[in-house]
Amino acid sequence: MKDRPKLGRGLRDVSPFFLSEASLPEQQHGEIPFPAPPERTVCVCHPSSVLIQSFFTANLALELARHRHGVQVWDYAMPDEHRVTALMHSLLEGQGPEQDGHARIMLYGLPRITIRDGRAEGCFTGGGDADADPGAVDGEAGNCILVNARPHPDFILQSSPADDSIILTGTGELSLLQCYAHIKVIRGKTPGARIWIAFDGQREVRDDRSVFERLSGFAGQRLDCQVGFLGTLVHDESVERSFREEKPLVLFAGQSAAKEALSGICTRFIEGLHLPGQGEGS
Repeated sequence: MKDRPKLGRGLRDVSPFFLSEASLPEQQHGEIPFPAPPERTVCVCHPSSVLIQSFFTANLALELARHRHGVQVWDYAMPDEHRVTALMHSLLEGQGPEQDGHARIMLYGLPRITIRDGRAEGCFTGGGDADADPGAVDGEAGNCILVNARPHPDFILQSSPADDSIILTGTGELSLLQCYAHIKVIRGKTPGARIWIAFDGQREVRDDRSVFERLSGFAGQRLDCQVGFLGTLVHDESVERSFREEKPLVLFAGQSAAKEALSGICTRFIEGLHLPGQGEGS
């Protein structure tokens, strides 16, 4: 008989993700120190790139699971090849096809990630008790709903309010105008929602902090709105490899500039879940 690998697919995929980086002193975000925040709904939107939006949502879902949060992803992205299930397809092998609009990812030792197809509904109407996942793992910190939005303000207007919104944006004039339009709609619909910005640095962004300060200052003056900065996504060969292999970047062994930037953005957001929101104190 041929030798068979001793690790199953789930453990083999998750072991470097779950274990290897926590011991590195320069990467404290590999640890899992956070207590459970309350259940939250998080809307993710990139007005200029559905592909990068879904890429980010897939990786954030895994980072949340690594911090013991059960995750539901409501996916409204189109076309099919830009959906979260397409970008995580390698993790669905052996789990059977997507059924009833649901797909599940179960990696060894981590809470289950459920991906729900929301395209037929057109907008997000909220995850109720009937949507609770019976496959929760012991020690799970609670449920986080990620809404992979249709990248248009009308989707936000028609959907149930989200507790947090992450807007991915370029740094060009048109991209920043689109970003501001989304901030204005979110602020008008849900004044207490927290809004986070991450730049999509398809080209090098050397002055991302100053660009953010101009954007946030303008939003503060016009909308009396505070906006948080998560960092800048980096594009390199590892991102293209992630697309080719249909496997989230955070699961790749080793480091790259893109993986380091992405992990930092996710960590800052997860840490931010434990901070008081607007209207909840300073």
